[in-house]
Amino acid sequence: MAVEQRFETTLAAPFSVSGRGLHTNRLARVSVEPAGPGHRIRFDVEGAGIVALSHENRAPSRLNTALALPSGGTLRTIEHLCASLSAFGIDNALVRLEGRELPILDGSARGWCAGIERAGIARQAAPRRVIRITRPIQVAIGQRFVRAEPADRLELDVTCEAYYAGGVQAWRGYADRTTFVAELASSRSSGQVSRLWRFGPVADRLLAPLLRPLRARSEPAGIQAPNTPRSDLPTVLAQDVRAGMVHPDGEPILRGVRPGRVAIQLGPWVLGGARFPDERVRHNALDLLGDLMLAGHPLVGRIVAHRPTHKLTYALVATLMRSPDAWEFS
Repeated sequence: MAVEQRFETTLAAPFSVSGRGLHTNRLARVSVEPAGPGHRIRFDVEGAGIVALSHENRAPSRLNTALALPSGGTLRTIEHLCASLSAFGIDNALVRLEGRELPILDGSARGWCAGIERAGIARQAAPRRVIRITRPIQVAIGQRFVRAEPADRLELDVTCEAYYAGGVQAWRGYADRTTFVAELASSRSSGQVSRLWRFGPVADRLLAPLLRPLRARSEPAGIQAPNTPRSDLPTVLAQDVRAGMVHPDGEPILRGVRPGRVAIQLGPWVLGGARFPDERVRHNALDLLGDLMLAGHPLVGRIVAHRPTHKLTYALVATLMRSPDAWEFS
């Protein structure tokens, strides 16, 4: 078993990246910089103020994780950087940004990991404090759910039903640096070409006769059944948490989709090839890890999820923080 990180860490040096946003297609320049003990992860957005990474500052936004800015508006698509900081054990950092959306890069967390590795990691004198799960807690909507259970390390157990490809994809592992870099960081955001470019139902109907027999043949052999919610853990979401799960109208969506920025699927195929046979569920796990950073401190526990979404993981974190009997600060 890996030794639990005892002290807070930050970057040994700053690093920078730039690129266009997935949803806005606007160019953004980002500098991720060292910060002192107890600083946590904060975003300094040019012309909009500084916002801390917290479920209390999370803003509703479709197909990404966003934070509400002090001067109004939102900072979008933070989840891939947050997942990378979590996996590398970075507790304190200041993220300076020109723009209102973090770059999507190649659709994965690979570029963020490369930046952290270039910068290096510095240990700090402050003892590291974690949120340790002490009893199971769960949120669910329909067939989708996310559950936190007690465990000695942060472990993810994620399943999803692969769109068009048929069957179930599953990934389970510890959310440490070595595992993240080898198994999750390269997995990309993905979407069906008919949805990404809004060909919509017409394209789906045209593709259906071709894809139906492929779905029947693509059931993975020996794959485990999907994770299921626990019936002994009823979920009652607070009214304001439910309100925070409603997508706003009018915000730009997927304007930055291009080959090379996301994994574009045509039925069961990925244009240019998939990086993993189960790339979709690996990216679900990546996003899940990033969204768990909304807790504000590292989580220690087992997170079980089926078809998790950004808003559902936010609901778990918000509900967990309102349930002091389900965790301890240590």
